[in-house]
This record gives sequence, C-alpha cells and structure tokens, in this order.
Amino acid sequence: MKKESGIMNQESKKQVGFSIIETLLVLAILAMIILISFASFPGFNSRQALDKDTYLVKATIEQARSLTLAGKNDSAYGVHFSSSSATVFPAPTYSAGNSANEVSNLMSKVQISAITLTGGGSDIIFERLTGNTTQDGTIKLSLRSDAQSSSTIAIYKT
Repeated sequence: MKKESGIMNQESKKQVGFSIIETLLVLAILAMIILISFASFPGFNSRQALDKDTYLVKATIEQARSLTLAGKNDSAYGVHFSSSSATVFPAPTYSAGNSANEVSNLMSKVQISAITLTGGGSDIIFERLTGNTTQDGTIKLSLRSDAQSSSTIAIYKT
C-alpha cells in the first residue's frame, strides 16, 4: 500500500505556472501586435491632420463670408490662400502686413496644393450685401508626404 500512496503523491505534485517557451511565445505575439500598431499610426495621424486642416480652411472661408454679411467695419472680406495658410482679410485687396488679417496656419504635414478659382489668383472676395463671390472654384489640400492623399473644397458663387 505504501507504493500506491507514493505514486499518488507524485501525481498530485504537478508543476503550476508557465514554461519559458510559453512566456517567450506570448512576448513575441505582443511585440508583433505593437509593431503593427505603430506602423499604421503615422498614416492615421497624417490623415487626421488632412481632415482637420480641411475643416479649418472651410471654417476660414465661412468666417470671411459671415464677416462680410454682418458688415463688420463696413467692409467686405476675403480669403487669401498660400501653400501653408488661409488668411481672412478686409477687402478689396490682400495686404500681407495688414494687422486686421487673421491667419489660419495649416499643420506642417498638410499643404494647399492647387488653387483653381475663376479669374485665376489665390483670393476669394465676398460681396457685401449678398455674400456671393465671383471667384468660385476649388481648393485642393494634400499631404506633403503623399500628394495622392488629398481633399478638395468646392467654392460656389452663392
């Protein structure tokens, strides 16, 4: 009987825990998940920057139109576009040094890559009583690192 109880005691003393191989396998899987996450993060971050700056430019255009319709300082307003900013200015012409200008700078990852307005140029000016413009067209924003990632803002006469 002693032999039987000795066998039972050995079977009941099983090791509890993880082996080194199991631990290394789990760490390798976690490392791969982290690597994949960080590899996709810059693309996601760049796309977010493009979306945010698209909304910024839209808001800048809407602000100039609203200021014109409100008759602030008895003036019409416009928006001047450069590759890295959109600037609200008092009409009739854009002057870079004017203290009344309100500059909205784009993030460093984003640029205004194409300005296609009726009559050419890079300014939109809104009419005082109606809020209309004769400079309708499109403004294209794109990532500096990937010109294929872009968004286009359409500007209508009304």
